[in-house]
Amino acid sequence: MNQRQAKNNVYGLLADSRSVMMSGAVLFALLTALGSFVRLPLPFSPVPVTLQTFFVLLSGALLGKKCGFLSQVLFVSLGIAGIPVFAVSGGIFGPTGGYLSAFLVIPILCRLLIDRTSGSFISLSVIFFFCSVIILASGSLYLSFYMNVSLPKAFSLGFLPFIIGDFLKSLSAAGIVSLTLKKG
Repeated sequence: MNQRQAKNNVYGLLADSRSVMMSGAVLFALLTALGSFVRLPLPFSPVPVTLQTFFVLLSGALLGKKCGFLSQVLFVSLGIAGIPVFAVSGGIFGPTGGYLSAFLVIPILCRLLIDRTSGSFISLSVIFFFCSVIILASGSLYLSFYMNVSLPKAFSLGFLPFIIGDFLKSLSAAGIVSLTLKKG
C-alpha cells in the first residue's frame, strides 16, 4: 500500500464501508453537539468559546469530504429541529449563525487541502488554522449584521477573542490526525 492509499484509508476511516461512514458522521455530529456544552461565556461577546470547531476540523480530516459534511449537516439539522445542541439560543438565526454556516463547508475544504499535502504535523496545523480563520471570519461577518455593528466591531467581538484558542485547537487536531496517519 503506497502512502496516498494509507492516507486515504486512515483519513477516510475505511471509506468503502457505508455503515462505518454513517457511524462516523453520526459520531461527529454528536461530538460537535457535545463540544457546544464545553463553553466559556465571554462577558463582552454574545459568542462563547466552545470545542465545536475542534470537532468540525476533525470531521473533515478523519471522515473525508462527504461524511465530514454529512456530520455537520446532521448537527445543524438537530439544532434546527429544536434539539438543544447549539451553544447559544437562536441557532442559525442567533449570534452564532455565521459560525454554524461555516461548519457545513469546512469539512470539505479541510479535506481538499489535506489531500494536497504531505499530511505532516506542520501542514495539518496550517490547514486547520486556516479553516478556523474562515469559521471566525464567517461568524464575524454574520455577527456584524446580526448585531447591526461595524465589521471592525464585530471582528473584535467574534474573531479576535477566539484566535488563540482556535490556534491551540488547530495544533491539537493536527496532532491527533498526524498520529492517526502514522498508525495507518
